[in-house]
Amino acid sequence: MFRKYKPAELDNLRAHPHRHWWSMVALFGVMISGISIDLNVPSLPAIAHYFDVEKGLVQLTITAYLFGMGFSQLLAGVVSDSVGRKRPFIIAIVFYIICSLLSPLSQNIYQLIALRFFQGMAVSVCSVSMRAIIPDLFEGTAFKKMASYMSIAWSIGPIVAPAIGGYLQAYFGWQGPFYFLAGYAASLLLLMVLFVPETLHRTSIFKLSHVIRNTKCMLSNKGYVLCMIYAGLLYSMLVLFGVACPFLIQNVLGYSAIDFGHIALLMGFAWLLGNSSSRLMLELSPHIKITVCFWLMFVTAAGMLICSFYVETNIYNIVIPIFFLIYLAAIIFPNYYAKAMTLFPEMSASANALMGSSFVICAGLVTILVSVFKMATQIPLSLIYMGLVSICMSIYYMTGKAKILEA
Repeated sequence: MFRKYKPAELDNLRAHPHRHWWSMVALFGVMISGISIDLNVPSLPAIAHYFDVEKGLVQLTITAYLFGMGFSQLLAGVVSDSVGRKRPFIIAIVFYIICSLLSPLSQNIYQLIALRFFQGMAVSVCSVSMRAIIPDLFEGTAFKKMASYMSIAWSIGPIVAPAIGGYLQAYFGWQGPFYFLAGYAASLLLLMVLFVPETLHRTSIFKLSHVIRNTKCMLSNKGYVLCMIYAGLLYSMLVLFGVACPFLIQNVLGYSAIDFGHIALLMGFAWLLGNSSSRLMLELSPHIKITVCFWLMFVTAAGMLICSFYVETNIYNIVIPIFFLIYLAAIIFPNYYAKAMTLFPEMSASANALMGSSFVICAGLVTILVSVFKMATQIPLSLIYMGLVSICMSIYYMTGKAKILEA
């Protein structure tokens, strides 16, 4: 693991004794995209106070990050398939570290928004490269298991990041999370440089026409497009909490940044628990599993909405229903994500990138919607969750339920 591998040793990566070690580093890298979103969430009210701006502008720092990450993933996928996994990652992670170190020095909110956009662009290359390593090393049943682990690793970010971010905010101010991100990225850079070889050996010539051709090919596949839509809507339910609730919980209900971090930790645990539950339900019919989950989500969202009109806003009316919504969404999410990855094995990085781009951009659009509302009560929050669930169910029943997963 500590030596440079010779080309002959890497001819059959899927049988290499160190492939599980390399995959662990890749899973560590997958976490960076989620951590980069949620670590700053407890600091959003403090950033608004520091720059003396409305909450909508501060929420745009999350939107900018998501858009930077989403739009650049398409190109990142083709670069990864053309140049390899390791070289683009190293360049991108260095750029990410620079953006993280410059963010605390921002003179106004617009500089911070711009740096977050560039940070998102950099992390997209990193995450695409890391996710593409998994199908390079595994196939068949082994890949399905690793895809589940990848989803769990990705969900660990939303679990630990807000809690860490709450303490960083309390003791170091809003600048603390950015320095933490720089240190995390530097550690990941060292692991990749020292231990992990290039896992792609069948490179293709990089051409813009390839990007357009591959994108058209994937978008012409109805099953892949449906997987994109579901993933975007389900992932938005997790991001929605992180963007809307810091102001509602801290400014309106009076909880501290550390308190919010602990609550967000619970929401991240809900996502991890849902992913784990999904893995335990692999033998269960997708139709039964997803139908039950969608109807439970609908009942939960409807109950949350009704309570928001008749019960005074409190922490329990927010946390309990959102916990169950995120848990149920996380049960469904890996099914569509894994299915999409199996549809185009010959261009796994590009397929991975387009899928990641779609659900991140969808989440970004939801954050714009959130910035329009004044979150003085839980009513706007309940309406948005109800809308997301209703859209999911409408598409589900209009397109033949879970048939795409059984194909």
